[in-house]
Amino acid sequence: MKSVDDRPSLWDLRACLLSSVDFADDFAHNRPEYAADVTRFSQEIRRIKKELMRSFEEGSAPSSLPDIVNGLSGARAMASIMAEHHPEMSGPLARFVEGLKNAQEEFIGKLRERAAKCP
Repeated sequence: MKSVDDRPSLWDLRACLLSSVDFADDFAHNRPEYAADVTRFSQEIRRIKKELMRSFEEGSAPSSLPDIVNGLSGARAMASIMAEHHPEMSGPLARFVEGLKNAQEEFIGKLRERAAKCP
């Protein structure tokens, strides 16, 4: 179990930044007149996040395909639990899970195609 001293963590910071980018994307969708400004803002936040993460990655392994798949697996598991607890949300959550599965399969397929072409 984590102690109170472990919070907030670098991963909490990262999650907040990525949530802000998601909210900004939604804002731009609802207010298209701000789309260009939101795009620049989102790019800047991603740059800042990468800079922060790079400064702490010394000694840690670079992200890998299993990291990506594990993250998606966690999201699917949480969605399944939510659907059990909130049956009224099961339709959208099932579509979410299916969308994640399809996106993962397509992504991995493209990586395999590219790897097969490389000598």
